[in-house]
Amino acid sequence: MTRDPAIDRARGLAILAVAWFHMTRALINTGHMADDPLLQWADRLAYGWHVQIFFLVSGYFLQGRVRRWADVWPRALDLYWPYLLWSTITAVLLLAMPASGSALRLSDVIVLPVIPFQHYWFLLYLIACIALMALVGRWPLLVTGLFLVANLVAWRADLPQDRLGVTLDNGTYWPAFFFFGAWLARRGVLLRWRTGPALVAFAVAALAALASLRSGIDIRWSLFFVPSLCACYALVWLASRLAVPGLAWLGQRSLPIYLVHVMVGAVLRALVYKVAPGIPVALAFAVIFGGAVAIPVVLDLVATRLGLARLAGFAPIVKVRRSGPAPAASAA
Repeated sequence: MTRDPAIDRARGLAILAVAWFHMTRALINTGHMADDPLLQWADRLAYGWHVQIFFLVSGYFLQGRVRRWADVWPRALDLYWPYLLWSTITAVLLLAMPASGSALRLSDVIVLPVIPFQHYWFLLYLIACIALMALVGRWPLLVTGLFLVANLVAWRADLPQDRLGVTLDNGTYWPAFFFFGAWLARRGVLLRWRTGPALVAFAVAALAALASLRSGIDIRWSLFFVPSLCACYALVWLASRLAVPGLAWLGQRSLPIYLVHVMVGAVLRALVYKVAPGIPVALAFAVIFGGAVAIPVVLDLVATRLGLARLAGFAPIVKVRRSGPAPAASAA
């Protein structure tokens, strides 16, 4: 399958959006940034596409490559090791720092290997999608529909937002994007990134974000599946038009950024406001966001140079092509 360079640039934009809005949410929650309506809308819009695009692209590029269990385990291992490593590191640090305000308990750490933890949940859900592809990958559109319906049922059931409830909500939402991407690939759909449809798609996504914000319904429900697809289309159209040096290169290093940016951002936020408590919020954000993106990339480059990228979870343990947040060693 021919690789569209716009996809890697879209990855770069998506991982920047993930880091951006994780940093803004952290600053708002700690009282350092005002939560104004425009930021709320932008946050809601971003949460409708910035992780969805990774699932969509993963399903697209894995279609036809995962037909049996022998195709699953190498990819699962590639994803599970960074999940286990970095979620454990994060959990241990939170337990060791009561001042962090985390409600994490030892029991949470014990179930961490099988219950999604913090933002690392992405990796476990992607493993589940890949395993499902080996079982039901012949019917991607049907599977997409079943997950969308199941997600609507979960929404109507108004499950308690404990760890099990959140897991069931997410577990019926994200696979829909993965299998829809697989269906696009199975049908041989080669999307044309045209300006007119992209602008319409963005308008649909923008209005959906506003509707989600005003209604109080999280945009990460299947109610907003089509607007999220529209946002993904608009994103790749934008990426196809952006000739920003290094954006595709950054997209290929989205996994290290995804794994480490929250931890780095938390450390930088504490340091910035300890050293310069009166710092303007724009400058503080620039330092925190810039470091949250740059430091993981530097760690990846150093680990690769030292031959430690696999141990650090930044590179595939088993050399297979894959999608999702991608390490430097993989473009698929």
